Amino acid sequence: MITICHPRDEIEQMFLVSVLESEGIPYFINSQYFGSLYPGVQVPWYNERSIRVPPSCVEKAVEIVEDFRSTYICTSNNLKTSSKVRMLIEAIICGWAVPYGNKQKFL
Repeated sequence: MITICHPRDEIEQMFLVSVLESEGIPYFINSQYFGSLYPGVQVPWYNERSIRVPPSCVEKAVEIVEDFRSTYICTSNNLKTSSKVRMLIEAIICGWAVPYGNKQKFL
């Protein structure tokens, strides 16, 4: 199996998996459940997830990923600078980071 991408977040992973399934491309997600045990900073070779496909499907799968990423906007791109700084401080001091974005008030 060959690694074709590292999903930036769980939403991207779900969409990529659904597109691969609809195209009939077999896949394997390395660290799928282990990565969820330790949320926050994704560390390569530790808790970062990767999507792998058989060598015969690599070209089609890479094309699907590139097409999807051309239209998908990662949720971390919408964070304010103050949230990014807070997440960096949390990652350094505490070893985790929790996204903090636009709060919505409920009535």
